[in-house]
Formats: sequence, C-alpha cells, structure tokens
Amino acid sequence: MKRLHKAIISFGFAVMLIAGSGSALANSPMQKERILSGVILSVDRASRTITVRELGSNATTRIQVPARRRIRLAEQQSPFADFEQLRAGMIVRDVLVY
Repeated sequence: MKRLHKAIISFGFAVMLIAGSGSALANSPMQKERILSGVILSVDRASRTITVRELGSNATTRIQVPARRRIRLAEQQSPFADFEQLRAGMIVRDVLVY
C-alpha cells in the first residue's frame, strides 16, 4: 500500500511539472502576438520593414511587412496603404505583430 501511495504522489508531481512547463512555453515571448498602433518613424524599402513608435508607451518596434500586405492607416481618405506608399509620419493602426 505504501508503494502505491508513493507511485501516485510521484505521478501527481510529474503531471504538475509537465503542466507548469506547458504554460511557461505558451507564455514565451517568441509566440506572443499583439496589436499596435503608432507613428511610422522610418521605412526601409530594401528589407521591407517599418519602425513604429507605439502610441501610449512610446516604445519603438520594427515590423517586417510581407509582400502584397496592406497596412491600415488612421486616415479617413485612404484607410489602407501598400508598403510602397508608406512614409515617415503616417499613423498606422491595428497592426498585428508577432
């Protein structure tokens, strides 16, 4: 009976370790995605990246824009823009960052 009790406790401990490591991996910064809005500081045409200063936190983030992807702008006249149309000073909104 004592062996069975030890086995059950050991199994329970192993399950807790595995469950804890699973949630730690799920919260890793590599898999975290978020949506940001901010002002474009610079546009690098060669690497298809934009540097954005986030509204509210003033943190700068570099975003790689895939080919044929349109970016949402905070302008009423043209709410979306191709990468080639982006300029420093434009305000982007609701950009998904991985």
